[in-house]
Amino acid sequence: MEVGSVTKFIFAIAAAFAAAVSNDSGFLIIMLAAVLTAFYIWGGALKDILKIGKMAFCFFLLVFLLHLFSGADTVLFKIWFLKATIDGAVSGALYGLKLIVFVYSAYIIFFKVDPMELINPLERIVRYFGPLGRYISSFLISFSLALRFLPDLSRQAQTMLTAFRSRGFDFSGGIFKKFRTANLLMISIFVSTFKKAESVSTALELRGYPLRYKQAVFPPVKLGPFGIFVCAVSICMIIGGWLSR
Repeated sequence: MEVGSVTKFIFAIAAAFAAAVSNDSGFLIIMLAAVLTAFYIWGGALKDILKIGKMAFCFFLLVFLLHLFSGADTVLFKIWFLKATIDGAVSGALYGLKLIVFVYSAYIIFFKVDPMELINPLERIVRYFGPLGRYISSFLISFSLALRFLPDLSRQAQTMLTAFRSRGFDFSGGIFKKFRTANLLMISIFVSTFKKAESVSTALELRGYPLRYKQAVFPPVKLGPFGIFVCAVSICMIIGGWLSR
């Protein structure tokens, strides 16, 4: 039950929007179940779901703790001058669920969507915008390249971490040592990324991308029965999120 990148993008954006506007915890749980189901159907392994879940849980815990001590309702317990309240716990759980849905929706966009397949139908449309269409087309290719490079950036970071460890680099220690290590890692990643971006820019020029706006032939969007079903579900999610706000 494979669908196109446009359908996946619409579904992920609809889930994120519905989670953002909804204030119903039951609806947010349904959104989370829908996003996890879509992620699994579209090729996500269980280990990937669990790995993302660990990161999402850290964000959930941080948001929950920030809201836990910010309410003004019945006090659950005190830590020094901080007061944990029922209202804060409910708000923390609600916004934590929103954040988890955002994380999985973002993962679908960055790792399950083909950037070129996503922008091709948009470039078909902007040709009717006159001179403005050329600028929109440039923005679309920039957006597609950003989507293309983010998964590579993640894999490159993992590769560099492995290389650092294999050379005996110690990541333990105090906060200042960890900051120094992270700084070295980020410098290496950005230098490599800028070199790759320059190579891509040169390749686009050599392949005549400036002429693509007028001469390229973009295939139309293909929606099968399952794609139509996913789009219908996306519309229902947006309506449900708006009604439960």
